[in-house]
Amino acid sequence: MKYNEYRKKLGYSVLDTLPYDEFFYSKCKPAVLTFAWMPKRCHISGKQIWLKYGYKLTATWRAGDIDFVSEHRWHDRYSHILWRLKR
Repeated sequence: MKYNEYRKKLGYSVLDTLPYDEFFYSKCKPAVLTFAWMPKRCHISGKQIWLKYGYKLTATWRAGDIDFVSEHRWHDRYSHILWRLKR
């Protein structure tokens, strides 16, 4: 369940929810350069990452009383560097 869906379920209005990307990157651990054995899709550029290095971003947060949500996104090496410079 995504964060905004969870907040709507609790009764918050749409205006009270953060845009999902802002929320994800606020909860994100530092990016790790990882070799992608299986095909992955770059979240920024849409390029395919397969059998090469890419940045893996992981966000973990608590949803409810006992549930922990862990979500992963992949960034292409060059797209990630440009994204970090523009941010």
